[in-house]
Amino acid sequence: MDRRTYLITGAASGVGASTARQLENDGHRVIGVDLRDTEIIADLATPDGRAQMAVEAQQLAGDGLDGVIACAGVLQETELAVRVNFFGAVSTIEATRALLANAEAPRAVVVSSATAIVPRIDELVEACLALDEEEATAIAERESSDYYPGNSRIYASTKYALSRWVKTTAVDSDWAGAGILLNAVAPCGIESPMSDPYRSEELDEMARGASAIGQPFVKPADVASALRWLASPANSLLVGQTLYTDGGFEAKARPDTL
Repeated sequence: MDRRTYLITGAASGVGASTARQLENDGHRVIGVDLRDTEIIADLATPDGRAQMAVEAQQLAGDGLDGVIACAGVLQETELAVRVNFFGAVSTIEATRALLANAEAPRAVVVSSATAIVPRIDELVEACLALDEEEATAIAERESSDYYPGNSRIYASTKYALSRWVKTTAVDSDWAGAGILLNAVAPCGIESPMSDPYRSEELDEMARGASAIGQPFVKPADVASALRWLASPANSLLVGQTLYTDGGFEAKARPDTL
């Protein structure tokens, strides 16, 4: 297997850290991005942080990147979710496209969420898709509240918008037309430091019932395996897809929707 170079955001913990470990165990090079303990320290919630990430990625990547995996995200019902989950992810993918362009089998993947199918805020989704960060954050500030399972309209809106952005962007001439395959994964609840504060026996039982395989929360390594495959040359045909890595949550919730 040829050694590839990957850039992974959110690489200090959770799915990002698990993905980095799997790729490094395969012999690949990983350039991590996070708020701590990674090669690039950058705050993707801010334009300055995103610009810093782009500059340092260019410096560290040298001849370029073979894959980019945008895992960074926050589980909140505030404007921070808009800045990180949507605009941080989109900026990561767009800022690194030129570094992918000369690779033999370039791949890009973002982490969406199975909660993209639950009720959301339509005007927030449209502001995100219009790439109007000022308007999107203003809507989120107006609608902000405390996050808890069952109250995730802002979070769900950012992830739904991200999956839609992937579907429409992936088929462009700059992406699929240039041989760069762009896709998303959409996990359900993940066992991670981000979700641990909301875990309870009652929530686990509800999640177990929503899963087709009776698994309440998915493990970071399982999601990482899907990301690793989507970001590899083995994925030669998937373009613009959101792959639900959720134990059947989405299939049970909307069986009549393709």
